[in-house]
Amino acid sequence: MFIGVAGAGAGLHVAGLYLEHHTEIPKATVVLALALPVALYLLVVYLLHTLLLSAADRFHLLLTALTPAVLLAGFLLAVAAAPLAVCLIVVMLAPFVTVIGYETLGREHQRRMLEGIGAG
Repeated sequence: MFIGVAGAGAGLHVAGLYLEHHTEIPKATVVLALALPVALYLLVVYLLHTLLLSAADRFHLLLTALTPAVLLAGFLLAVAAAPLAVCLIVVMLAPFVTVIGYETLGREHQRRMLEGIGAG
């Protein structure tokens, strides 16, 4: 899990080097340098949730599908020559899929799942 956090820090470092014109890699690669570690981190979070509750459900599968869609949108914006700041902001919004999902529907949904396994 810490690898994803360290990878995100490295991705931000790559973005900083790109913005300071110290590298000549394509903008899409810069976005991937941040998006892939973020995706790995969030995937581990969803995997741990599934393993700890011993259950997979449609709600979390939906969140698991929407999160990479946001990351992909950031990458596609880079391919479409959007400013790097816009692409990175979109990548930054990927964890918000989980946060908003949990705060709107997920809390009650998780309570029902915990009751279903006798832990609530």
